[in-house]
Amino acid sequence: MKKSLRILAMTLALSAAASMAGCSGSPSSSVSPNPSSSSPSPASNVNSSSQAPVESAGPNKVTMLNNFYATDPPKTDSVIFERISQHTNTELEITWVPYAAYNEKFNALLAAGDLPQIVLNNEGKKAGIINAVRSGMFWEIGPEIQNYPNLSQLNSKVFDTLAVDGKVYALFRQRVLARNGYIIRKDWLDKLGLEMPKTIDEVYKVAEAFTTMDPDGNGIADTFGVAESSNFQVREVSVWCGSQTGNFMKDGKMYPEFFHDGYLAALDFYRNLYANDYINKDFPVVKQRGDNINNGKAGIYFGVIDDVNTKFNDLYKLNPEAELDVMQPLYTPDGIPVVRATSGYNGLFYFSKTSIPDEAQLQVCLRFMDQLGDDEICDLINFGIEGDHYTVKDGKAIRTPEQISAFNVLQNDISQISPFGSMRKHLVGGDVTPIAEKVETLFAQNEQYAITDIGAPFLSDTAIKMGDELNQIYKDAQVKYVLGEIDLDGWNQAKEEWLKAGGDKVIEEYTQQYSEFNK
Repeated sequence: MKKSLRILAMTLALSAAASMAGCSGSPSSSVSPNPSSSSPSPASNVNSSSQAPVESAGPNKVTMLNNFYATDPPKTDSVIFERISQHTNTELEITWVPYAAYNEKFNALLAAGDLPQIVLNNEGKKAGIINAVRSGMFWEIGPEIQNYPNLSQLNSKVFDTLAVDGKVYALFRQRVLARNGYIIRKDWLDKLGLEMPKTIDEVYKVAEAFTTMDPDGNGIADTFGVAESSNFQVREVSVWCGSQTGNFMKDGKMYPEFFHDGYLAALDFYRNLYANDYINKDFPVVKQRGDNINNGKAGIYFGVIDDVNTKFNDLYKLNPEAELDVMQPLYTPDGIPVVRATSGYNGLFYFSKTSIPDEAQLQVCLRFMDQLGDDEICDLINFGIEGDHYTVKDGKAIRTPEQISAFNVLQNDISQISPFGSMRKHLVGGDVTPIAEKVETLFAQNEQYAITDIGAPFLSDTAIKMGDELNQIYKDAQVKYVLGEIDLDGWNQAKEEWLKAGGDKVIEEYTQQYSEFNK
């Protein structure tokens, strides 16, 4: 029987595929522009005269390059993919690549110009993709977005950050914008009679108490306040200290965030934690900061608050009575509620001109992506087949453990193909825990407090070429400052070194673009 859907799984080295067992992705650390700024809005500046998409008899063939995280790619005979194919009237052909090998494969195909119609880019605004866009390899899609009912509902602020030279060439795989905050041992707070801290000064006092007041009650001085790793969250903390996200304007110039006084205040916060043993002393070499929460040693975890749903199962195995809670937003010294914004996306979908010959075929591809946001498909991606994987009661998807297990095997990274991923929901899960429900509520209500990057829509050619080298200068210095190996003069010298190594050119290029767009 002829199938309406064909999935091509990449034949790669078994070791590359096996290395992905149990792996999961994380959001990009870049950020979107400040909604209160006057930065450009390429996605919203659409051409109102654009023609609406034209339906075709089909099925229409759509090809795609995408990654998967599990050990094996999605199954070619998946009933979920078959239903997606039927709903969208599409014959979908996907080249699947393991996440660990994906960027290498993507860049090789990009260099060869041998791309399927829709390609996923996981690296953001790196030199290779920027050069490819500027050379005309991809379709501009900004003027078309308004013509599609689901795509037009994607966050316009995120589209602003994706612009290249003021134009939008990519759809994004949607992620929560206001996601950062902290996770804390609520049972320790209760034992010590403390309230949830709402400012960075209050966080410091709780960190001190968790270190000195025996919150686990074992009579041993074996706990401390903040669990951290080599990727310590100074950028997040700096926003709570009054800094900006990514870039800020001062004296008519656009500076990177580590020049802000709030960033220095965040470094001082960490420096004091370290000097007083309120943080794990080995944080510069620790890979997973959550480990010290799981082993019952630390009580505060900075990061995305939905980590509370997935990363601390070992804590409950060690201590079933442990209780975690989350906080978002925090308040600056001026009393302003703030959340450091994420990028709002995890991966970008580009549309290749080498395999999409004309606008008619572009509309076929965009229409397919748009239909992935229909209620029926969102329910399919999130919960599976009604009757087989869930039943509906009071507008909620009710699932047995056996149904969840069966769906997880079948689903297997299917959400990776959709701009809406698992974020857009028609139904909600009936098995959502109270803390998970709280997290979702905070995400929705605190987007208004997200501090986004006014520099995100702009490009510095110097930063594209020298970004890794320049970033290493200040990143090395900030660790030395926290450890007490250099003083304030040493930190200021590192900033001067950054300027002389090319940072002054970065500031000049960002400032020029910002000024041109905000005349």
